[in-house]
Amino acid sequence: VDAACRAPRRAAPRGLLRRAVPHGHIARAAAAVMADSDSEPLGLSNWLVSDSDDSDEGDALKPAHQPGAAPAEPEEAEGEGEEEELVFESALAPPVRLVQRKREGIAFHLWPAAVFLCRCIEDAVKEQRSETTPAVAAPLLPGRIESLRLLELGAGIGLVGLFCGALGAQEVVLTDLPEVLPILEQNIERNAETFGGRVAEGSVRAIPMAWGTDDASEYVAATDAANGGMGLQDHLVVAADCIYWEHLVEPFESSVFSLCEAGATVLLAQTRRFKKESGYLRKLGKRLQVTLVKELVSRGGDGDGVGDGEEETDDQNEDVLKSCDDLAGAQGGARKILRLYRVTAKRKGEASAVS
Repeated sequence: VDAACRAPRRAAPRGLLRRAVPHGHIARAAAAVMADSDSEPLGLSNWLVSDSDDSDEGDALKPAHQPGAAPAEPEEAEGEGEEEELVFESALAPPVRLVQRKREGIAFHLWPAAVFLCRCIEDAVKEQRSETTPAVAAPLLPGRIESLRLLELGAGIGLVGLFCGALGAQEVVLTDLPEVLPILEQNIERNAETFGGRVAEGSVRAIPMAWGTDDASEYVAATDAANGGMGLQDHLVVAADCIYWEHLVEPFESSVFSLCEAGATVLLAQTRRFKKESGYLRKLGKRLQVTLVKELVSRGGDGDGVGDGEEETDDQNEDVLKSCDDLAGAQGGARKILRLYRVTAKRKGEASAVS
């Protein structure tokens, strides 16, 4: 891997994720519940704020596995089951080095929404650091990245949180179920040089957090006690591809509500797999202010990344698409939608802008 990293190569676009070692096809055992969703490349894209094909009638994609059903038996494929190394590169921060183990489950490998979220945060930080960027009414981030404490929900292998730490966030807490913590801790250690003594100090760490339990409220209470009653006003909470089954919506909303009520700002990135997912976001909007910020659409087409009657995408979006193609394993050009939502506590009389 070190030799590969030292080898001469063309400079990577901002936010480009590259594989550090060869890889096989996506393991069915790892992708059973998300098959036909993120495993296809994103082709043509445009930044949009609405989509006419967004009713709740019928699924745009059919899941290969449903809650309560037995998972499909995995098929052995050459090279699968091995630990795979990934490197996420950015012009604004040191590279983030990760491992993924796809066959251990969906929490143990990377999904395109995480790369999409990283790229959106990267662009926001670039604007913050640009002297020519005018102030905006509703910035994506609640403050300068260096002033924020980062909490990642359903972190998986931890890309988004670790990238924010590499950008300069003052604290990074990666959360997931207990069985996922070993790979999160492994990836923290892989980036220890970037974080220096912050890992030993505990300002970059992984902790268990199960949605719909007291974990989130206990985190709020402990943080509030430690910072003199300031709550989570300095917190940016990130979550990528965390809502894909209906039974996850209520516990996820419960935890997010606890965090937002304490003052946190949440950035939620989703890959739209089923039309009914619009209903999931509307459920979040009952108690929370949910605003659609960005939408990246792949129109599919003939496999060259350009759909019929569409113009070619710009260079900025091409970087995102190439990153997602690389990590997803490039299969066909079905239409895909990546969305970024900003979630905060709802003010009295305020309506959510969820589409």
